[in-house]
Amino acid sequence: MNSRVFTMTVPEDYVLMRVDAFISQEISEISRSQIDLPTTVIKIDGKISKKSKKVHPGNIIEVEIIETIPEHIEPQQVDFPIVFENEKVVVIDKPQSLVVHPAAGNWNGTLVHGLLYRYKELRQMDQSRPGIVHRLDKDTSGVMIVAKDTPTIEMLSTQFAERKTQKFYIAIVKGSMLKKRGVIKTQIVRDRRDRKKFTTSDDPEQGKFAETHYLVLKQYMGAALVRLTLKTGRTHQLRVHMKHIGHPIVGDPIYAKPLKQLPDVTLMLHALSLQIAITEDSGEIVERKFIAPMPERFKKAIRSLHECAPASHVAGLR
Repeated sequence: MNSRVFTMTVPEDYVLMRVDAFISQEISEISRSQIDLPTTVIKIDGKISKKSKKVHPGNIIEVEIIETIPEHIEPQQVDFPIVFENEKVVVIDKPQSLVVHPAAGNWNGTLVHGLLYRYKELRQMDQSRPGIVHRLDKDTSGVMIVAKDTPTIEMLSTQFAERKTQKFYIAIVKGSMLKKRGVIKTQIVRDRRDRKKFTTSDDPEQGKFAETHYLVLKQYMGAALVRLTLKTGRTHQLRVHMKHIGHPIVGDPIYAKPLKQLPDVTLMLHALSLQIAITEDSGEIVERKFIAPMPERFKKAIRSLHECAPASHVAGLR
């Protein structure tokens, strides 16, 4: 059994609504399916409440989510491209829509299931996160590294924690970029009006500091192909920062409206490369750069943009 408790005070400017709707809207860590679990306990001002009860400004909402987490995850055959592997690590190109960890609504068919199926040595580890040292969102594709033993987990995790890795992403963003390159520095905070979203702030006392670097690779009519570099790793950082400068990522269901030229695309964000030190089979520690090639959805979108108007090089940008 796994129990998590979330507490929040209803803001003063809030209109009356059902407590289950309030939780769904304001606490992004809780999904609608988790709210509907028979084991979920909701309290208003310390008293157990029905999900239909209305909340009022100033109410203290407490939600306890109790989930049965399987102690043993049954390995399942899940396809994912392999970029590189040796005795210590495997580097994959995570497909878009593949969920990394089992969780509510995604108990089967995750990357973890596939890793346990392919690599028996991972079954000796914590099966909820066997070898996983970093993650990508479901809708983000690209390069991920997985450790095959505990010492390697510690080695890789330390590099991520101390920001000794280098990660490049590519994205297609809306609008015409005025500069060839730039740096975005803000605080990232949860959006008060929609707790499933994040936004930016200039107040250093709010949220967490975030820094993103961008480079325009190609400019099209109404959209651009950019390379993004994370200097910090905040939730939704790239998506929030590109929206902050007026160029949200195309296909983003949360932070962007559909682009006329590409009305049906999914999130155009891809982890292109990862530079990190690994242990070779010889025992030597070497810094390596791994690349997950541009996915087909990007190539198709770029062809569509090029048909609308040929791409311009960015020499003329400041």
